[in-house]
Amino acid sequence: MLLRFLRISSIRSGFLLSMTALILILSMPLLYSGIRIMDNLINQYGMELLAGELRARMESVDRRYATLSRVGLEDSRIHRREIMDEALKSFSDYLYKQTGRLFVIRADRDILLSSDFKDTSSVDFSLFFTRLQSGESPVVYQVGGVQRRAVVKYYTPWECFVGLSIDEDELFAPRNLFVRFNLGVLALVLMVAMIFTWWLQHNFVTPLINLTGFASRIKNGDYQVQLKGSYILELQVLKNDILQMVASLRSKMKESEEQIVRIEEREEQLSETLAVLQESEERYRAIFNAPGDAIIIHDPESGKFLEVNTGAEQLYGYSAEELLGLSVEDISQGASPYGMQEAGEKIEQAIVHGSVRFEWLGKKKDGTLFWGDVSLNYVHFGDRSCVLAVIRDIDARKKAELALAREKEQLAVTLRSIGDGVITTDLEGRVVLLNRVAEQLTGWSQNEARGMALPAVFHIVDEKTGKSSTDPAGEALRTGKIIELANHTLLLGRDGRRHAIADSAAPIYDPESQVIGVVVVFRDVTEKNRLEQELFKVKKLESVGVLAGGIAHDFNNILAAILGNISLARARMQTEGISCDRVEGLLAQAEKAGGQARHLTNQLLTFSKGGDPVKQTASISEIIRESVGFVLRGSPVRCSYDIADDLWFAEVDPGQISQVIQNIILNARQAMPGGGAATHNCGEFPGLFRRIAVSW
Repeated sequence: MLLRFLRISSIRSGFLLSMTALILILSMPLLYSGIRIMDNLINQYGMELLAGELRARMESVDRRYATLSRVGLEDSRIHRREIMDEALKSFSDYLYKQTGRLFVIRADRDILLSSDFKDTSSVDFSLFFTRLQSGESPVVYQVGGVQRRAVVKYYTPWECFVGLSIDEDELFAPRNLFVRFNLGVLALVLMVAMIFTWWLQHNFVTPLINLTGFASRIKNGDYQVQLKGSYILELQVLKNDILQMVASLRSKMKESEEQIVRIEEREEQLSETLAVLQESEERYRAIFNAPGDAIIIHDPESGKFLEVNTGAEQLYGYSAEELLGLSVEDISQGASPYGMQEAGEKIEQAIVHGSVRFEWLGKKKDGTLFWGDVSLNYVHFGDRSCVLAVIRDIDARKKAELALAREKEQLAVTLRSIGDGVITTDLEGRVVLLNRVAEQLTGWSQNEARGMALPAVFHIVDEKTGKSSTDPAGEALRTGKIIELANHTLLLGRDGRRHAIADSAAPIYDPESQVIGVVVVFRDVTEKNRLEQELFKVKKLESVGVLAGGIAHDFNNILAAILGNISLARARMQTEGISCDRVEGLLAQAEKAGGQARHLTNQLLTFSKGGDPVKQTASISEIIRESVGFVLRGSPVRCSYDIADDLWFAEVDPGQISQVIQNIILNARQAMPGGGAATHNCGEFPGLFRRIAVSW
């Protein structure tokens, strides 16, 4: 019946629910309080009764132990065991009410007496024993699905837990009876309330519902509906008044039907127009928000944004409401050349020329700067002129371009900085790039050589034959291998200079291992070749020096014999008393010539060893006179000397200085075959030096 009432009317349902709620609100606290009070009383006094029963059972055991102590048999195990066995037998026969039973369990878990547990392996026993050990009182436990309570005492003589347990259902039976009684009373009250509600519904609520339903149907346009049911008292008067109002309303509604028809026709027309406008708006929104680019409609007069798409929200990080409150300055980098002044100039250009496109440094909500490609178009929406801005995020592309430019610049700097010439070509062998060294050696600049065939720029010939060498780029493209130039290769520069070069050509591969060109690397080895030739000459001189050293040793041996014989001849003349000034002079001259020849051999030895001159303190004046007299003897050339008398000695290699002076005088003698005069001058020179001058 309650469900049927709930389906009939909201008034009736509300009244019934209110009555029920009121009864429950008044009765449930009382019921709950009574239950709590009875629980506390039962829990307190029931446990005290159980504890009293347990003490009563244990008093007889204590008296027997006390008697045993008085007669001096407290240590008799037999008597103690007898007392314990009799007590256990008495405990096993004891029953408190219907479910109250005694139990005795040792501290080591051994069960001496228990009607609940037969062994110690069950989970229920483990939980029960744990609570015994914890000292809880009372001990609440469960066995076989039955909840029980027990009072426990640890009995020291037995070293056991002794307790009395009872089912909670029996212990709380008065509480349960109290709950059932109160619930019955509550049910009876609810039934009376429902009967009273039914009476109210039949005589008052149902007529009111009928009147309300009648009025609702009239309100919804059902003017042919009939009012049914019986009404009493004021409800009958209300019924008559409503019927009169409905009759008047029907007559007026009939007059309004034609107007309603016309209004409906106009509404239909307006609906169609609105549908077209909505469809157009949806198409506009779809088109406006479809691109990934940001679109902003800007009012150049106020400087504010009129509308933005979702792309603008995503690009700048602002919501649409936030963007509509910003200006161009708020989403720009802010400083020149990306400030408000430059932005205004771009907008003016769009207004004048209709459209303008440029790159711009924008700023997001979090302050991040990014590059954007901006397209401004001056458009008209009705009577309003606006600037339509389309902004595309090109930050990644711009950074990639900058990175590529830096990489290309680094590559160009690297190529121009290395000491070798580098030329790259495409697959057709045409020049793509020259570095600075290549420009210097070939005589062609980068711009001039780009696109030319490699042989026209890199003109190489064989140094010995003068014939053109094979194009290394063509060979590298044909074979796909690194090509090394032959020795004795000359590069003929654009200005006619010739450079001995060493080079190689290698294919250039793309990431897919496809050949895309050739790189030719070469260097000028002209100076290197010259140094090698000089080194070869030095080695030849070393060989000559070795030969000169051998000759000097042999010649020195011969001179030693000659000078020895001269010395023997002079000694023989002295011993035999032979006196001849002319012979003595000739021997002296021969001995002096031999000494000069010895100096010459010493020079040859010094040359062969590559060592330093053998210096000693000597008279420059004597060296000059002896050297000049030796060379000019028997020649028509006259000589004169201008040498200071107080000229200091010098530290020199007499042999080498003598050789130098002899070479100069020999040149003078050869220059004056018909005779002449030679003047020799020697004097001090600042800094402890000597100056020797020869003129003829």
